[in-house]
Order: sequence, then structure tokens, then C-alpha cells
Amino acid sequence: MDQSTPTVFIVGANDAKLSESLETLHVPSRRFETLEGFFSSVNSASRGCVIANLHLHGVGGFDLLLELSNRRSTLPVIIISKRISTRMVVKAMREGAATVLEMPVNTEELFFAVRDALKKNEEKTRQKKQLELLQSRFGHLSAGEQQVLDHLCGGLSNKEIATVLRVHIRTVEARKKRLLDKTESESVAQLLITFQRFRNTSRSISDFDYQTSYGSRSKLLTAQSTSSDSKSLVEQR
Repeated sequence: MDQSTPTVFIVGANDAKLSESLETLHVPSRRFETLEGFFSSVNSASRGCVIANLHLHGVGGFDLLLELSNRRSTLPVIIISKRISTRMVVKAMREGAATVLEMPVNTEELFFAVRDALKKNEEKTRQKKQLELLQSRFGHLSAGEQQVLDHLCGGLSNKEIATVLRVHIRTVEARKKRLLDKTESESVAQLLITFQRFRNTSRSISDFDYQTSYGSRSKLLTAQSTSSDSKSLVEQR
């Protein structure tokens, strides 16, 4: 099956009513008896959602949630269990579960849970692709270019940046030109708008620690600019 096809991955659940309910959704599904079988068949490109029995053979649904988090997966997880307590639901949600359903599952509840999970995965996948594109533009800046970008976000002019960095104004202009080229921006206004989109998208994907992935580039995500600052800069220029 094509990994890019939205699929409902069912792990450790053999409930007859669950199977019957899923048939009404008209969404491809795959079943796995163990976590090992599931993780050997999915990867970062897999789309859809997961329905997992809280009490899997030898392990539990919480182990699945932890492993998906470690792998930075965008697959939402619907936990199902024959016994549900408030404490268990709270823990599952804290661990990243999309929702918790009691077995035997209610067809209507399952329909809405899977529908919402698929929508969430679609949005996360779109955001991830957008972030990867923006990272390809902002993730390879030199230290000098990063400094200029930070000060542009702060609203400084070329002359003011040159004074702060103690370099010639032509050095600032050259770095700014490379900034525009590397980020494929036609103007400083577009550069700041794109950078703000990069920061906003990074924040919205809380499942991924891109600051760690980009090491020394992490300062890009913590520049002291806000959306309103960027808007005012665009208006000024």
C-alpha cells in the first residue's frame, strides 16, 4: 500500500464492532497484532491515524505513544480500552493521544474520532512540508547573515546594523543580498514575512524539535521579533 495514502492503522484490536464500524468510513485500514509489526511497516511518510488497544500483548498503548513521539510521527492515536478511568484518560491525553474510546466502540463516536484524526494528520503533514521548505531556505545561513537577519527583525537600518556589528555598511549590504538570494525573497519585506511564517509554523508543530535538528541554526527560531513587529517593518519599507 502506498504510504502516502491515508490509512487507519489498527494495533492490537480485534473487536468485531470496530471492524464493522470502520467499513462505514470507506478508508483503507491495516491490522497489526504487535507493535513490532506496526513499526516495521510504517515510516515518516505514512499518513492517516492509529487505533491502538491500551492493553497490547506484553506492552501497552502508552508504549506506542512514546515510540511515535520519539520518531516524531504525525500520526494521531486513538486509544481504545474495555476499562476506562478518568486517571487513564488524563494520562493518555498527556502522552499525546487524540482521544480515548471505550470498547465496544460506538460507531458514531468512532466515525468522528477517525475523521478528526485524519484531518489533524493532513494539517500536520502540510505544515511539516511547509516547514521543511522554509528550513531549506533559512537553515544554511552564515553567522554574519543570521546577525543581519536578527537586526532586520529588530527594525534597524543598514547603517545602524553596520554600527552595531562594527563592520562597513557595504558588508551589511552584501550579507543582506545573500539573505535575499538564499531565502528566495524579492525584498526585505518579503524576507521578514517569510521568516515570520517560518517561526509560526515551527511553533505550531509541537511534536517536532527542529531547534535540536538544526543545532547552531536554532537562534533563528528565537529572534526577538513578533508578528506585529514584522507587519510594522513591512509598512515602513
